[in-house]
Amino acid sequence: MSEKDSQKEILDLKAQIKKLHKNYLGLVFEEKQEDIVLGCKKNVPVLKEVKTRRIIKKSDLPNNLLIEGDNYHALSVLNYTHKKKIDLIYIDPPYNTGARDWKYNNDYVDENDAYRHSKWLSMMNNRIKIAKGLLKDDGVLIVTIDKHENATLLMLLAKIFPMHEIITVVIEHNPKGLPSRNFSESHEYAHFVIPKGLSVIGKNPETKIDTRNLRRAGKASYRPERPTMFYPIYIKNGRVVRIGEVPKETFHPKKRCIPLKNGEFEIWPIDNNAKERRWHFGLDSIGDHIERIEIKGKGDDLQLYVTAVPGRYKTVWTGGDLDAGKYGTTLVKNMI
Repeated sequence: MSEKDSQKEILDLKAQIKKLHKNYLGLVFEEKQEDIVLGCKKNVPVLKEVKTRRIIKKSDLPNNLLIEGDNYHALSVLNYTHKKKIDLIYIDPPYNTGARDWKYNNDYVDENDAYRHSKWLSMMNNRIKIAKGLLKDDGVLIVTIDKHENATLLMLLAKIFPMHEIITVVIEHNPKGLPSRNFSESHEYAHFVIPKGLSVIGKNPETKIDTRNLRRAGKASYRPERPTMFYPIYIKNGRVVRIGEVPKETFHPKKRCIPLKNGEFEIWPIDNNAKERRWHFGLDSIGDHIERIEIKGKGDDLQLYVTAVPGRYKTVWTGGDLDAGKYGTTLVKNMI
């Protein structure tokens, strides 16, 4: 090799190292060219309607679109018609287990493929970037995966969605477990990619409604134990109008409910035995719960309650209806 060629190779290597160092979170993979992606650069995919396969033929019913074909082709087409219009995208990509579960450029990728993870990341990178363009500003992406690519997928999502919150839900989809060398594996993952600062996941209707007195009871419920949680709440016309300040330790209200000249009632966390208790929430957080406070009673005998409406979904999902064998494989077989 000539000195000129050696210098060129050194410069190329330095450029490659510099390029790799720019990768987010150290996620480095060699992008493998994909035939489908290269083909779309020259030929635009076009949808063709197959009228004989319509599921709904009545014109007065809403239309639903089923696209059959490669997902990259489908995403490319939708970007012409539905850019920034989609509320929710759910994808269930190949788990890359090393079995014959997916192809790359028409070849099955097995566990001995030296570029197995790079091919998978290249495939996902191409599709998730297009999918991102379809989502509304408050749109949500959900991706299910198992252990084989979970770590790399999380880094890829963090790279593509830097302004989003990524919440992982663990799903027990195989209650019996799949025997392995050390553990019996029974779960997979669902990653929810949600714009930061937004609350878009609804409440779980199966959780019980719980109503309790806003005033604490039982252990550690007295004023001296949490003096900063002893303060007045002002009620008028059946709703909370404002929150008072924490008084000096030497101040003691005469009673729980004090009527004021302006029509307000001043409510203190004092129980029926005239014992000074404390509220469930401090001044720093009570503002987040005002809408859940209920006023019960009449006149100057008012009591404050806090209602826990159906709660948030938890990040661990269990239950028979999640059994992939019974409600997945068996269900599909019965349908077809």
